[in-house]
Amino acid sequence: MNRLALADLAASLASHGDSLAISQHEVSAETIMNYWSAFRTRHEQWHRVMAGYRDAKNSGSFPSLHRWWDEYEGVLDDILVSELLTRVVATLGSVCERTMIDEGNDRVAAVTHGVFHSQLDASYRVGQILLEATAAPVAMIVRLNRLRHGVQRWSDWLVARVTTFPDAHIDYCVDQHRAQAFRAELRDSGDSRFRTMTSWLMNASMREMIQRRSSATPGLEDHNKAVIAAALGLFRSDLFDDYGVPKSHWLMSLGVDSPNNSTPAHPVFES
Repeated sequence: MNRLALADLAASLASHGDSLAISQHEVSAETIMNYWSAFRTRHEQWHRVMAGYRDAKNSGSFPSLHRWWDEYEGVLDDILVSELLTRVVATLGSVCERTMIDEGNDRVAAVTHGVFHSQLDASYRVGQILLEATAAPVAMIVRLNRLRHGVQRWSDWLVARVTTFPDAHIDYCVDQHRAQAFRAELRDSGDSRFRTMTSWLMNASMREMIQRRSSATPGLEDHNKAVIAAALGLFRSDLFDDYGVPKSHWLMSLGVDSPNNSTPAHPVFES
């Protein structure tokens, strides 16, 4: 299930948020639109699925409602878990815009902000469906509600992790007080090695929560994959190592300016 990949990517981007923001350059309009298009395509599919619930409910057909819950349980999981990546990418877009490295970063921030609000709309509709829960198994509603609460809490942790600068905005969290508390803890936690170890442990804990509270029912796998690829495309490929992990700012300073440039950027490599 690639809903775990959505969470893993969100955690990876958040853990290296400062490095990505500092090193980010202008993103092409085509790349930005790829992210927007991938999300909108999946968003439309989400709304078709949720419209099916409304149709079944209005028809008064309980067998149809039972089938809907059984068939689309995984899609509801996807919508909830996708909040993690959407909030982190929107936060990174905002941070990149404020670094003012390139004028094009304001376009990224505008698109990621729009995607964020579309995600909130879908999540709100899921909340309404869970509140009604017509013909839904009680155990499923309890599980989905626990997943929703878990995602909200971990979203605040990831948004706070993107940057630990005290003056940085924290607009895309769920609870500002909780996110600010997370950021203060990270900032006061000691050196970068301790902070990195903390992030690894917290990310593993988040992943375990999602695995435990998610269903085995697949969601919109192809659409999730397209969104993951488009979100990664917003960032320069040379900011990631061969395993797809974002490089630290120190490591990037030892590299080259671009993948096609054979001249080392750091003075230590100059003859």
